[in-house]
Amino acid sequence: MPNGFKAQLGGAEMSAPPTRAELAEIYREDDRLRAEREHEERLARLASPPVPHDDGGDALYAVPEPEAVCLDEDGEFTLPFSDRQADAIADVINALRTEWQADIERMQQRLLDMMVRMVVPAERAEETVYALRERVAMMEGRLERQFAEIAERRLKAVIGDDNVIDLPAGFIQRRTDVA
Repeated sequence: MPNGFKAQLGGAEMSAPPTRAELAEIYREDDRLRAEREHEERLARLASPPVPHDDGGDALYAVPEPEAVCLDEDGEFTLPFSDRQADAIADVINALRTEWQADIERMQQRLLDMMVRMVVPAERAEETVYALRERVAMMEGRLERQFAEIAERRLKAVIGDDNVIDLPAGFIQRRTDVA
């Protein structure tokens, strides 16, 4: 490993795990080598003629079409299009991208509309719940007042109309005997 950190664990030498940068470098190198090997294999397939299959002459041998490889004089990969064709393809891709972006915006708007349609009834239900709670609280207040009035009327009926209650003689005494 490039970081060179090594630790001894039970007699076995272990290196530290690679960092993200080291992994990225390893993966880039691997991708480059794979692309190079695939390119060499493709050139080798194109350079060698297909080997005929001998099955006694009874079956047809299907030879696969060679892959189209576009190489310039230096052996570098190049596009198989003229500049005019490449411009036309770029225009088509740009038009498709614009159309897809418009489609995405329409779908986002539809989703937003659906969410609003789902949220508005919930808000109205919440408002209704709050209004009902207020009405219940008002009714509780009314009932408490009515119960208080009924209790007061019954008490007046039992005691009488005058507000003074006569207590029996000796009801309040001071006790000097403390037991």
